[in-house]
Amino acid sequence: MEGSSLARLIEKGGVYVGIEGTDPEEIFADLAKKLVLPDTFDRDLVVKELMDRENVLSTAVGSGLAVPHPKRPVVKSREDERIIVCYLNRKISMSAPDGRPVSVFFILLSSSQVSHLKSLSLLAKLFRDESFKKIIETKPLKAQLVAFLDRLSL
Repeated sequence: MEGSSLARLIEKGGVYVGIEGTDPEEIFADLAKKLVLPDTFDRDLVVKELMDRENVLSTAVGSGLAVPHPKRPVVKSREDERIIVCYLNRKISMSAPDGRPVSVFFILLSSSQVSHLKSLSLLAKLFRDESFKKIIETKPLKAQLVAFLDRLSL
């Protein structure tokens, strides 16, 4: 399980600060310019798949968080799976269940439905944790967020 823990997935995906946009499409476009991805990733396909999913139903989950993810796997192997954390420059409305605007994206890129569901389950557990709710407000960078997740064994 350690290989697919949230901490390891975020280590691979990274944390991006100051992402610009007034809606998910603009945010994904801005992020695509800044993302550091392996050569095996098709940047345009990732953005297209994220938007295709967002157009079906908002990925906002409440508490200012969203989990954008493609409807189908866009990475070829478990080694390429990742979670990309994005702190938005401005909060955006995404029809969250609690009505709060979104300020943080946890973009999930998986290679299979099984790993996708496992990661979503771990994220749901994390998002309910009170200490996480406090730390995410401080916009921790990658090292701090990964260390926090390691302490929670996530």
